[in-house]
Formats: sequence, structure tokens, C-alpha cells
Amino acid sequence: MAWQTGVVSDRGRVRTNNEDSVYINPEQGIFLIADGMGGHNAGEVASGLAVDAISTFLLNATPDALEKAVENANRIIYERSRHSPELYRMGTTIVAAVIAGTKLFLAHVGDSRAYLLEADRLQRLTEDHSLIYQMIKSQQISEAEASIDPRRGILLRALGTEEHIEVELHEYEYRGEPLLLCSDGLTDMLTDSEIEAVLRAGGTPQETCEQLKQRANEMGGADNISAILVKGV
Repeated sequence: MAWQTGVVSDRGRVRTNNEDSVYINPEQGIFLIADGMGGHNAGEVASGLAVDAISTFLLNATPDALEKAVENANRIIYERSRHSPELYRMGTTIVAAVIAGTKLFLAHVGDSRAYLLEADRLQRLTEDHSLIYQMIKSQQISEAEASIDPRRGILLRALGTEEHIEVELHEYEYRGEPLLLCSDGLTDMLTDSEIEAVLRAGGTPQETCEQLKQRANEMGGADNISAILVKGV
């Protein structure tokens, strides 16, 4: 299957630098977004290490090696953090997709997301590893309350902050439906229904990604905004 792809990564309207890192390799079916965190540019270092380590690992492995690829990236970031005081406790999210034939392999840690646009709905393929998401899931707060809660940025899992990491893995049958990967700079600004409306509006994947970025910035652009859109042709 051939792919059409679009990708954006934008600083947004508030942050002074972009701590997101993205990687696409349509020929190998590898698509990655990492959203870094940590002071003194450590977030940029962490997210860059993540996409470099995972992409390098996957280029020399089978598509189902995603878990090992992410665990390897976690070790690299953790060791770098331990030996560099200025990078102490740096970390990053990761959402990684590998498409191989009719199979979609997904791995994620943190609150970067994957969505699949189906005929009748936008399906969220990942669950955020965040305090707020767990509070929503246990019905302690509503989605509306969560959108303004100051604890939104608290992650329960991130690459590089601990020696060992639990990676969430999924495998799906894939028929070329539009697949969206994104950082929380998009999903904190737009609801799922707003994202779905942009995805259904037409245009190339690149045009759609640009439109998502524009809409997120119009809503405040409070964080870095990254998105990858893939669909079969």
C-alpha cells in the first residue's frame, strides 16, 4: 500500500522553544511523535533521543519489535539523564506507529495520542498515562473540569524518568484509514469532535495537518503542536 502523509511541528504561541520531535519514514511505515519535558532545553534532548533511538532500532528490526525499541530508548534517555546534571529527570512522551502490510502496531507512553478516522467515528487508539485522564476515567471530574484543571500536565509514565518503563502496546488490522498521531499541544486546544471535523473537511494530509495547527494556535497555542497524518492511497 502507498501512503499520503502530512506532518507539522510548531512552537505554538506561548512557548519559546519546541520540545516536540517528530519522525516519519513512509517507505518503512514508521511514524513517531515525542513530547519532551525538563528545564534548560532538556525536553528537546529527551524527545530527540527518543525518536532517534526508536527509529534506528526499528530500521534494523521487525515491525513487532516496537516494545523493545521503546524500552531501549528509555534506557538511553535515563542513562543520559543520570550522567548529565543539567538533564536530570528529563523525560518525554512517545507515540509510535509501524504499518506493515495490513497490520498497524502502536506503542505509547505518556499523553501523546493516536486516532483512527473510521466511516462513522473518530476512534482514539490510546489512553493518556496522566493523572487527569485517570480522574476522568474514575469519574472524579468531568472532561469540562479537566480542560481547566492545573494538574493537566502531570504524567504517570514518561520515557527516561525511571530505569524501567511499562509500554502500552496495541495491534490492529489496518486498511489505510486516516491515522493521526499528535502531541497534547493539539488535544489540549481542540476537542475530539473538533479534530474530527478538520479531518473530515477534505484536503491532502499536509493541508489537514496545517489546518489542525492553525486551529490549535487560534485557540491559544499554549503548547508545542505536532501532528502526523497518514492514509493509504
